[in-house]
Formats: sequence, C-alpha cells, structure tokens
Amino acid sequence: MSDLTILLLLLAVLGLLAVQLARRQRALRGEIALLLGRIDRISEGNFDADLPPAHSPEFGQLSDAISQMAQRLKQTIDGLHEVAQRDTLTLLHNRSSFERSVERQLKKDDGNAAFLFIDLDGFKSVNDALGHNLGDRLLQVVSDRLKLASRIDEPNVAETGSPGDRPEMVTLARFGGDEFVVFLSGSASEPIAEKVAARILRVISEPFELGPHVAKIGASIGIALAGKHGKSYSELLRAADAAMYHAKRSGRSRYEVYSSALDEEVLRIAEQEQELREALTRGEFELYFQPLFDCRTLSLSSAEALLRWRHPKRGLILPGEFIPMAERANLMNAIGEWVIGEAARRIAEFAEAGRPLRIAVNVSPNQLQTVEFIAVVKASLQRFNAPPHLLELEITEDVAMRDVALAADRLARIARLGVSVAIDDFGTGYFPIWPV
Repeated sequence: MSDLTILLLLLAVLGLLAVQLARRQRALRGEIALLLGRIDRISEGNFDADLPPAHSPEFGQLSDAISQMAQRLKQTIDGLHEVAQRDTLTLLHNRSSFERSVERQLKKDDGNAAFLFIDLDGFKSVNDALGHNLGDRLLQVVSDRLKLASRIDEPNVAETGSPGDRPEMVTLARFGGDEFVVFLSGSASEPIAEKVAARILRVISEPFELGPHVAKIGASIGIALAGKHGKSYSELLRAADAAMYHAKRSGRSRYEVYSSALDEEVLRIAEQEQELREALTRGEFELYFQPLFDCRTLSLSSAEALLRWRHPKRGLILPGEFIPMAERANLMNAIGEWVIGEAARRIAEFAEAGRPLRIAVNVSPNQLQTVEFIAVVKASLQRFNAPPHLLELEITEDVAMRDVALAADRLARIARLGVSVAIDDFGTGYFPIWPV
C-alpha cells in the first residue's frame, strides 16, 4: 500500500471521527439544554416535568440527581406552605388561613353555618404565675380539648335537630394569645352551635394538669349564624366577637348568641372607651387622699392616693367602673403614669408648705411589667423636685408573685431611688392554682 493510499485512509478516518464528534457535541448540547430547561421549570415551581432518557450514563446520573433535588425541594416548599397555614404552637389553622378557609366555605355553602369565637377566662393569671412554658402547654391542651368538643360525629351533636341538620365540616383556629375560633359549615343550626359551645365550656372547665400544678380556667363564647347574623367572614367575626364580649361581661364561663341589641351595647362601650382616652388629655382625672393617722400622736402620718374620674356629664366616677374598661383599652400605663406624676406634684407641694406627707400609690400589673416604669417614677420625682422617701408604691401580693424575678428586680431598683414599697393584700392567696 502506497503512502498516498495510507494518507487517504487516515484522512477518511479523521473525517468520520470529526462527524461523530460533531454529532456527539450536538447531542451533549441538546442534553445540556434539556437539563437547563428542567432547572428553569423547577425555579418557576414546576417540579414534575419529566426528561427524555439521556444518551450517556453521566447525563443520566445528573438527570436523576436533578429529579431527586426537585422532589426534595417540592417537599420542603410544601412543608413551608403547610407551616405558613398553621399556628406554630397548637398546629391549628392560623388567622389568615382560617379566614381563607371560611370565605371559601361561605361561597359554596347553601345551608347554615355557625361561627364560634372563644376567649379563655383566667388564662393570663395562669400564664403569669406559672411562666410562659407552662402557659404554652396549657394552650396546647386547650386546642386538643377543642378538637374533641367540636367533633361532628359525636352522638350528642349529630342527634341534635333533624337528620340533615348537622355540620359537614369543622374548621378550628387559634387567633393568637388565648383566642380560638370554630367554624361549623354545611348545615349547622343554632341548636347545633349551642350544643358545641356547651361542650366546649364543659371540657375547658375541667382542671388542667401542668407538671406539678393544676390550673382551672374557663371560657366565654360568642356565636354568630351565617345568613342570620352576617353573610361575609368579617360580618360573622364582628358579630361573634360582640357576642363573646357580652358573655364575658355577663359573668364569664358561658356562651351568648349574637343579637342586634348587642350592637347598641358594643357602640356604647366603644364610646365610653373613647371618652376615657380623651379624659387624660382633657384633665378629667383627680386624686383624692385617704388619710392615715398615728393613734399614738394623733397626727397625720401618710395618705393613700385614690383615683377618680370627673366626667363632664355623669359626674364623679369611681375606679371600679372605669378601671376594667381602661385595662381592656390598654390605657392603664398612661393613667398610671399620670397618677404617679400627680402624686409627686402633691408631695412636693406639701413639702414646700412645711408639711411633708408620705403618699401611697397603687401600681397596676401592667405598669410593673413595663421597662419604662422605673424611668417614669424617677422622671416624675425629678420634675417636681419631690423627696423620694415620701412616695410609697403599693403592689398586691398576686402582682408580685406573677413573675417573682421581675418583681424583685423592679422593687430593688425602686428602693435604690429612695422610694418605699408596700405589699398590699398580703396572704390572700389570689391564684386559682394549687400544687398536686
């Protein structure tokens, strides 16, 4: 074979190799494009798109790895989506998820539905006394009991009313804090809703075992019926919430079905709360002083500051009437700050007149828990140049014992200011909790 022939054969072989290499490159580019397209679809949320079989083992392994990654990513996203729909403590629906679910059910339901708004009675005292860990555990047990109490397959629920008069679905949620809601969809009549509410009251009233402690709480429940009390989620929520507050004001541990008469009461309470807010800016609060005499010297030794509200139309209002309203409206800190400032002003006046007098002021639980409390006391004394030793702050035993470490810190810092502290209602055993 001549050299020329060999050269031609080599050129032919090289040509064939070049053609095969070009085909291989085109195939590789195609497979790479398919893999990149799959990754793009995954980034857009399409996790189930399949790939054709790969032409090479290496790309087959890479394709399998991408598929496994897509499935794991899908599971993670599904899990995050589920978490976003749930209350992290109780695993019930959260507020936004509950609202979406109720709105969907209201659109497709032709029958009756019932909305139950539940607020726990006495939970805050338990939470403050035992700490947040046991308080959280109490909420978890409450959610478990609510699930049992709202089951629609129980005989004493299913047998209420006519055979078709029963809910088809129950949606349960925690709104936050100690508020829960139940939505009975399908054909949930008023007797069904009242039966479920009565069962909830019964299971919540039973003692809760929390570690070495036993706690007793209650619940106030408001009921609103779809169609009768509202057609939308917001209307039913407002009605059920108003009924719940009426149940709470009527003695607690009871349920109340919404009625239009409650609108007037809700409006009246809203107006009173607004008047209370404006009372601070209008200067309608007054301090009265209850004197304490020393029987040995027959001299005035101290006085206790008593708060009164001089209403422009109703006259003098005692604290027993407006303090609970102030607590609901979150006004106690502002009112308490005014009381301490006014007491400091009067202490300074008495001292300047040559008649120094110790004045005692009651401190609310909210005041003691705020980080600004010590600064408020200090600023009030400095503003009026009042002698610190003539101010006495009174806290009740239950306030001091709700958070012993916090109370001890606050009282120590108050003492360093030169202000005296007194424990009121000592030994009364205020809490509904006892060791096992």
